[in-house]
Amino acid sequence: DIIALGPLTNIALALKLDAHTFSLVNSLWIMGGAMYAQGNVAENRMSEYNFANDAEAAKIVLDHSHLVKIMIVPIDVMKRYPLSRMNEIMGTMTRQRETH
Repeated sequence: DIIALGPLTNIALALKLDAHTFSLVNSLWIMGGAMYAQGNVAENRMSEYNFANDAEAAKIVLDHSHLVKIMIVPIDVMKRYPLSRMNEIMGTMTRQRETH
């Protein structure tokens, strides 16, 4: 598994260099985006920093979802639950994904 806690620049670059490598990754967890919560970018309060900082990289990574299971943890979740509870949250989200 890969857990991305920041902008996706390096992951997008890795995909561009060798996309096949990602077929070996079980899942990619991304902390980014926003559903209903206010964003955290000063210039545009609707944007979330990790996606807004490198939107092109986010698009590249999400466009490769056919190679790896991607789970996005939006800022809504991060505002509601502290990072110290992420193992619990990720486990719950994984179980929900597997039942649907």
